[in-house]
Amino acid sequence: MEQNGPSSVPFRLVKFDNQVAGHSSRDGKNSIGIQKNNEGLIFKPISNLPAGDNEVKFYEEVGYTAGAELLLEFIPKYYGTEVVNVQGRDIKFLKLQDVTHGFQQPCIMDVKIGSQTWEPSAPKHKREAEARKYSATKIALSFCIPGYQVYDICTGTFKKVGKDEGKRLTAETLPHALNEFLNYNSGYSIFLIQHFLSYLFKLMSWWEKQTLYHIYASSLLFIYDASMLKNIKCQEIKENCLSWIKLYCIDFAHVVPANNTLDFNYISGLRKLIDLLKKLRDC
Repeated sequence: MEQNGPSSVPFRLVKFDNQVAGHSSRDGKNSIGIQKNNEGLIFKPISNLPAGDNEVKFYEEVGYTAGAELLLEFIPKYYGTEVVNVQGRDIKFLKLQDVTHGFQQPCIMDVKIGSQTWEPSAPKHKREAEARKYSATKIALSFCIPGYQVYDICTGTFKKVGKDEGKRLTAETLPHALNEFLNYNSGYSIFLIQHFLSYLFKLMSWWEKQTLYHIYASSLLFIYDASMLKNIKCQEIKENCLSWIKLYCIDFAHVVPANNTLDFNYISGLRKLIDLLKKLRDC
């Protein structure tokens, strides 16, 4: 699905303002970050490292992999790759569905799953560097929160929490971050948790059985449109909530064959995330 040569895209790409984790344009003058167009697509730069080719390979093949049908329901739609000239450089991008397209007040949280966020074949320096990142929450909870964006409907303001704040979270403070993202003070958090849990239960039903992949450093993307919350008493809004409360699996640069074994690293993080959300709901 690759398109060769400079882009034939007839419109300008702009920075994807809803990016909450990963490499962005703030990481240095040579970092492009995720871009978007006006037709509901995001353009994710492909790393020149083997991980970049690995992610393209995953997107190219997962749609044709027997047994991955349920996982495919949680993956943003893939539209191939394209080379686009950005800031005078030809950059190769993954073209993916912009899952926030059309949202008025997009709330987005990136939750990286698993206590191990490096491939088993990673060199020692990579393993050690990854082990230090978000260690307080990865060790205790088997997941971490690299970042989130929330529209607080009580104050009418947006707040964005980046990776620096995410790295300071602990097992004790992370639940407060979840509550903030879920608009706890507005009284709508239980409604949101119920819908996110329904997605997580479905995803877990697949992960507890699948022996296709071991996936490292991958995230779950929680999204909802806060502009819809005040209208949930309307039956029509409730019935259509699945269009504005979503859960996606993203980031597949570190996928290795499972060789008919379960991915306990991912399963552990998913279980503990479910348990924590259930606890927040019940409290």
